[in-house]
Amino acid sequence: MKKNIFVVTSLLLFLPSMLNAASIRLSPVSVEILSDQAASSISLYNQSNESADLQVRVFEWRQNAGQDQLVPTDEIVISPPFLKLQPSDSYNLRVVRINP
Repeated sequence: MKKNIFVVTSLLLFLPSMLNAASIRLSPVSVEILSDQAASSISLYNQSNESADLQVRVFEWRQNAGQDQLVPTDEIVISPPFLKLQPSDSYNLRVVRINP
């Protein structure tokens, strides 16, 4: 049986300031959802002394004529898409495939 692998190729965190952006740890950076899986998770950790308001969006990464393109996708959903991480706090985001 051939296994298909769906890879979330790009996960972007949009933060209110570049200072806070450097203090958020993300693990893993790349998520693979195998054909027999419907979901996975991503851990976030706020390493700073300040709270961070986060927005998470998923894009499909394509290359066209050597140029990178990030295209919004609705095949993967992140839950929750918005969150506030308190200082030294961590959170596990759910990464869910819509049509497994």
